[in-house]
Amino acid sequence: MAISADTFSRIDKISVDRDECSPEVAAKRRAAVKVPLVCGQEVAGSATLQAAVITAANTANRCFPNSVSLHFLDGVEKAPNLLAAPGKTISAAIRGCVPNVRLDSTLPVDGTPLVFGTRPDVRTGLHVTFNGWIAAAAPVESKFRLPETEACVIAGAAAGALAMAEVVLAFFNVTPEATNRMVSLSLWRPDLHANEEDAVGPAVEYLPAEWLSLGLGHLGQGYLWSLGLLPFSDPGKVNVVLVDFDRFINANVETGMVTRSASVGLLKTQVAAAWLRRRGFQPRLIERKFDGTFRRQEEEPRLAFCGFDGSGPRECLDDAGFTRVLECGLGDRFDNFDRMLIHTLPLADKKASEVWSKSNASPSSPFAESLAKKNRVYREHDQKHICGALEIAGKGVAVPFVGTLAGSLLVSEALRMLHGGKAFESISLRMASRELPICRAGRRDYSEQVPELSYQRTARVNGSSRAAVERN
Repeated sequence: MAISADTFSRIDKISVDRDECSPEVAAKRRAAVKVPLVCGQEVAGSATLQAAVITAANTANRCFPNSVSLHFLDGVEKAPNLLAAPGKTISAAIRGCVPNVRLDSTLPVDGTPLVFGTRPDVRTGLHVTFNGWIAAAAPVESKFRLPETEACVIAGAAAGALAMAEVVLAFFNVTPEATNRMVSLSLWRPDLHANEEDAVGPAVEYLPAEWLSLGLGHLGQGYLWSLGLLPFSDPGKVNVVLVDFDRFINANVETGMVTRSASVGLLKTQVAAAWLRRRGFQPRLIERKFDGTFRRQEEEPRLAFCGFDGSGPRECLDDAGFTRVLECGLGDRFDNFDRMLIHTLPLADKKASEVWSKSNASPSSPFAESLAKKNRVYREHDQKHICGALEIAGKGVAVPFVGTLAGSLLVSEALRMLHGGKAFESISLRMASRELPICRAGRRDYSEQVPELSYQRTARVNGSSRAAVERN
């Protein structure tokens, strides 16, 4: 099978680049993986556990095609959907993003089960758990489980992403510890361990009622996923603007949380807008490149989420007129694809143009050139097709759990702004590591200096009174 830049799997590229495995063999290995999701009774009444299940299902289906099976206790599959996602029941909401998911009342016999809630009949796998803003996953045998107090629904998205990270890291043998250790992250205080009281965080009461999305690829869809899970009281009144100029290609389907096969060839703004409209939002679209001429207009959002792929024109972010920009860069090679570096702009002591020099990205890099020359797969491609190996070797690795976890961290920074939390200028994290993220605190916490942003109160779980935008 010929490799092309548009169809070459950005997940299989890990095996191709690192192990010189053929794309056909790499795809076959991934297709053999099974990811059973085993749900206890608690899933019926917990929005955060439901967010964990649906995130794990969506991520697993992209990492390992047709891998997902759902194992509910009797009646749980018919439990009301508590998320801001289409579907009256939780199983319908999951089918909305994983149409081929299998429902099975028997216990799984293959794969690494991910367990949500109480299931004492499952003796191996990973238990996915949370407490407030804390997300965690641990081996079932360890009997580790957090109190699971509801406070921040996107802790569920982070927990589902953490669990799938362990499965993927174990599959690619990135670290022998994967699936055999406890992993955790506090979205409220990423600088603290999960066992510290201050890591739990307050109940979320306020949500950002304005945001602009810069870039709608792998990372951009990661933060859209978390935003789409939040319980906005009136999503139709949220001021949302989507900025991108690109179209989806086949390789994007397995890396983006809102992309489907039918999305190929469509503008990214159009696909993301349709996904948001199904959740009640009414986004406006700007279909051009972001560059040094871009300026926020008076009626446009003051908060921007930046999801540029590759280098991107980050040096222009300070001058575009936003109050805050939440920006992230992801690793894109087989040896760093699980890394992320998040910034909250403006920085206290540097301008964006000082952190990122003007983007004059060359069409190739020394790393890509080395792969194209030394890697057997790319050499054989050039022998058959004369050229093209350098372009394909230069494509970045992308795995959906990375963008999803990074997205939850970006959105949690926006939530901390509205709840008087700690401000972080930067957060650096490698998912294969057991170390805490490296966090650089801002000069002033949000309790001392709250950015001027409009917000909504969260919708009440029982569906009663719904507040409109409260501050302009």
